[in-house]
Amino acid sequence: MNNPCRDCERLHSDKNDPVCIQCNKRVAYVAAIDSFGRWAPNSQPVIVGNNFSPEKGEAMTKRQAPYERTKTCPDPECLRSGEPQPIGNFGRAAKTKDGLKNICRGCQARRIREGRMKMKAKNVGTLRPKATEPQPAPNNGGADVLNQVMRDLLDRSEFGTAKYGTRLQSGNGRDALMDAYQEALDLVMYLRQAIIERAG
Repeated sequence: MNNPCRDCERLHSDKNDPVCIQCNKRVAYVAAIDSFGRWAPNSQPVIVGNNFSPEKGEAMTKRQAPYERTKTCPDPECLRSGEPQPIGNFGRAAKTKDGLKNICRGCQARRIREGRMKMKAKNVGTLRPKATEPQPAPNNGGADVLNQVMRDLLDRSEFGTAKYGTRLQSGNGRDALMDAYQEALDLVMYLRQAIIERAG
């Protein structure tokens, strides 16, 4: 029996994709390989797409009962909600009455993805300090920050004059916005480095 996925345009896509999971050709092929039935030459042939060959009908034969059974997914967000689906769309469950899970494979994959996204959102900020953590109220005393900044500006100006031969001037041929953006990126990197090193 040929795999119908080989001729599909979604050959290299994730097979947990709801489109692949609910593809009738793929469902029939998967059920023919590992579903309930075993090889049964005396039962009716199962036709998968256009791959059925009369000469190989006996080799492609399986018990027909699993393919005649259908089940409905109760999930309201299911792409085929309320529609009977082949039982190949449902995973196995030993504790259920019919031996199948209550929701289809597509909904199960969607719920797993949603659960992982919720866990990621829940864990954001738990392993590092939050930028919104409240800081204590400032107290009086200590050095005058403004005077220190003014000294730093003068020192920086002298450094630039010694390096470039002049102070920073407008119309110097450089993109000031891009220079400021690159400096801001460097600043963010240095800030994160300091936070990491302080946390140990």
